[in-house]
Amino acid sequence: MAHVASASGAGSASAAGEGAAASGASRPESSAPVVDRSSVEGIKARYRGNALIERLSYLGEVAPASRSSAMALAAAESKAVGSNTGLYASLCEAAGTDPDAEWVSATKARVHTRQEALERELNMKLAAQDRDAIFEAHTAVAKHFADIGSPKSSIASFMRAREYCTPSQLVSNTTDAAKVALGAQQVSSVEGIIRSTLSGATHATPQDHALLHAVMGAARLQRGNFAGAAQSFLAAGPALDSSVSDSIHRDDVAVAATLCSLAAMDRSRCIRMTQESIDFRRTVAAVPDAEALAADYARGQFGAVIRGLDAIEPSLTHDALIGPQWSALKHSIISRVVSDAVAPYARASIAAMSKRLSLPEAQLSDVVVSLIARGLLPARLDAAGGVIVARYSEQRPAVFAEATALAERMARETKQTLLRASMEQHHLAVKPPKNRRTGLPVGMAEGLEV
Repeated sequence: MAHVASASGAGSASAAGEGAAASGASRPESSAPVVDRSSVEGIKARYRGNALIERLSYLGEVAPASRSSAMALAAAESKAVGSNTGLYASLCEAAGTDPDAEWVSATKARVHTRQEALERELNMKLAAQDRDAIFEAHTAVAKHFADIGSPKSSIASFMRAREYCTPSQLVSNTTDAAKVALGAQQVSSVEGIIRSTLSGATHATPQDHALLHAVMGAARLQRGNFAGAAQSFLAAGPALDSSVSDSIHRDDVAVAATLCSLAAMDRSRCIRMTQESIDFRRTVAAVPDAEALAADYARGQFGAVIRGLDAIEPSLTHDALIGPQWSALKHSIISRVVSDAVAPYARASIAAMSKRLSLPEAQLSDVVVSLIARGLLPARLDAAGGVIVARYSEQRPAVFAEATALAERMARETKQTLLRASMEQHHLAVKPPKNRRTGLPVGMAEGLEV
């Protein structure tokens, strides 16, 4: 931590805060909300099928103002794309509308007939010992269970089909199971086969790899493993289709990768994995709010990062992927931002730092106390004096001297490399150094001629 005394320190911190605010204010505003998960129209534009139903249902649960319209659209989509009569009826009830009784009755009869036919077909294929046919029969049963809203039975059937699939069928089997698990919030049940497929699949397309990495990231995010989630979402890259999705959208990957990286990675690694990664920059380019968060953090504009989190919070709390973990994500990001902001100083004014970070003094003090208690900030909080005092001596001169020495060494090595290259270019030969005692070239054994 550098000296930020009550007078001069407060001034410097205030200036930093004003600079960050000015920089944040000068960022170009997008014509539409980038991380817009808070409107029915925004969700409808991104998703279809079960993904649309799941996200509209979540929006209806957490946003009372949108409950009626979200649930009504989810019920209509459920009726249009599936045979889950139980889900359809519950969505109609939540929307305050009456279900289509005739459709429900006809669908139940059709489901019963189809299930019996699929079971007969499966038994016939098992008796015939035709592996390809058995795989197809198990897959048909799995998709039927997914269609009627029985994800556990569907995943179990996909697992049984896996025993009969060829290497070329392995990827499609895994992606189908992953989509069902993702929609049912049961991704942990397929993590093992996703890992296995990613490590050994040779028939997977870039889109398949991206989807499986994204689903793995969602599983880790659900468990609160932000570091693992960041790794998976970053590995997904820009290969996911940016059009309407039936599972997870590329914008989801961009937002989740950004937030999880900020929450779990130290600053140097976060910069390397985001700002210095071409794939990440391509992925996040369509989501300027997430792109700005990562860029502000890399530039050390910590106040802009916190203001950016506050700006996108209303929409992300309504997002089915991020919403359940939003509080924990935001707390982790703020803790890391405070730690990074305070770390260079030997003595930091709470008032000045509060202004710089756009955080209330009470909240800043709570975060600092938590960081100190967890051993993440080697400092103490002087509440009476209103300052944060480091538990180590000034480190900046030593770090500067170390960096200067490293730069000088690299400059010498660069000059030596250029000199050797120039000599090679002009065909100049240099005799190897000789051993003063033996007169032989260094490394030669005595008694041998050169």
